[in-house]
Amino acid sequence: VTHSAYRLFRVLPANASRRYDLLRPSRRVAAAVAGVRKMLPPRFTGVHRRLKMFAMFRCHRRSAAVAKPPYCWIRESYIRQAQQEHNLSVHDPIYLATDTPNAPLVGVPFIRYRGRGHTTVFGAIVDFWVLTEAELMLGHASSSLSLNVCLRRKMATPPRECYGFEYCFERFPHVAAWPCGSPLVGLGVRLYPRTHKRGR
Repeated sequence: VTHSAYRLFRVLPANASRRYDLLRPSRRVAAAVAGVRKMLPPRFTGVHRRLKMFAMFRCHRRSAAVAKPPYCWIRESYIRQAQQEHNLSVHDPIYLATDTPNAPLVGVPFIRYRGRGHTTVFGAIVDFWVLTEAELMLGHASSSLSLNVCLRRKMATPPRECYGFEYCFERFPHVAAWPCGSPLVGLGVRLYPRTHKRGR
């Protein structure tokens, strides 16, 4: 696998040149989102906890000498810091979207979508729309779901930013807007070293 192929894959899921402002949920999705919103405060915090991306970017476990960004795990301290900066209550439940529902989030009460289809793509779509409506959104810089949510929020009226996200709009192609620090440079670099010898 070459870096150029990886680059193509990472850019396609989310692209700032798309008209995110034209997106609308279907009636079924909108009904599910409305049901979730009834359980949340008007100004709620949304969190996308993408724990299975621990090997990506600066979250790699082998990089022991490098301090991991707080979005790698999104623990209580990171959430509380963001809430305090935005004058949000630390006592209200947050909305949690995660790829690892069994991983504990200690010290933070949360609500998740557990309705029909919550373990399928439909559940991820509900997560997407709930997170776009959050007063405060914390996501993972290596997740295409987080980035799509943040781009939709950025193009809302009025715009709503995501906490701690930096965008690199000058990057090729088509202002991909993948967060700064992601590996989109060095097309000749291989993701994995060659482990076989020629002739085998």
